[in-house]
Amino acid sequence: MPNSISPLSSHIKKIAVAGAGSIGCYLGGRLAAGGADVTLLLRPWLRDKLDEHGLHVSHLHGEIFSNPPSLSWTVDPTDLATADLILITVKSGATESIAQTILEHARPDATVISLQNGVDNFPKLQALLPNFNLVGGMVPFNVVQQGKGRFRQATTGEVWLGRGGADLAQLFAGWGLPAQSCDDIEGVHWGKLLLNLNNPIQTLSGLTLKEELSNRGYRTVLAGAMDEALAVYKTAGITPHAVTKIPVRWLPVALRLPDWLFTRVAKSTLDVDPAAMSSMWEDLQKGRQTEIDEINGVIVRLAEKSGLTVPINQRLVEAIKSAEKGKMTTMKSAEMLGI
Repeated sequence: MPNSISPLSSHIKKIAVAGAGSIGCYLGGRLAAGGADVTLLLRPWLRDKLDEHGLHVSHLHGEIFSNPPSLSWTVDPTDLATADLILITVKSGATESIAQTILEHARPDATVISLQNGVDNFPKLQALLPNFNLVGGMVPFNVVQQGKGRFRQATTGEVWLGRGGADLAQLFAGWGLPAQSCDDIEGVHWGKLLLNLNNPIQTLSGLTLKEELSNRGYRTVLAGAMDEALAVYKTAGITPHAVTKIPVRWLPVALRLPDWLFTRVAKSTLDVDPAAMSSMWEDLQKGRQTEIDEINGVIVRLAEKSGLTVPINQRLVEAIKSAEKGKMTTMKSAEMLGI
């Protein structure tokens, strides 16, 4: 626990992770390893896996934490009633249902943090949970499920918390989970969306994340998708907040650098577990619907409203939609660019 407890965080004794999957299990495991009292609200199949193997979380460059004593898991949503802090980590498609679960079972004085992908989930939750203390957040790193209850942080980064989250960031850090706060969490979400445009590229490449990002051809596709997104942002009056050390406007430039120079300029980008894949790839492998509509699909819809064309993002959306129907094929970077 931190030495100085802030007014907001002083009442937080118990944490629940609502809809824990890869990200939720990792975050819950890390916080519990630091001494937090954490309960994971799981789907039955994942509960069965953890019952059999336990939970083991590890960092790209750090320790392995196995079955922290202050961690428990359940499939019973009534356990939300004891939580002072609730972390929402479900996929975008489950936002409405998890909000309803929280309304039915959580205490109205609980603090709720949205730690989901996409730019629409936080405002959606603001409408669905108007009486809760709601904080926006963002998880910048990738988590890989390695089987047998093992979850590994496969890329670097710190959790971001929005307006009202500075005290919570301090609390998380005291429990061993690095976090930072930023009042412009909406801008952070738009900045993260630019990076998430890579998810379908990695998925369709058939390469690991590290291999794909080490390939200038595929980075050029990402640069083109970002160029399209930034043009749409400008027209729509959206200002993204940088979530990497490279300023937003320079991201496409850096991505197009030759491999030998990119590895020097963006060294942290390639600090990735060699086996890491995107969550979109994992969704397709497990026959689940992806979040393509909440990622590249957002750019396509904004472009339609603005009278712009975004052919790279459109092509990626169509390819993933086809893959969701069981027609998964790998694509060369030239195909993604329409060459």
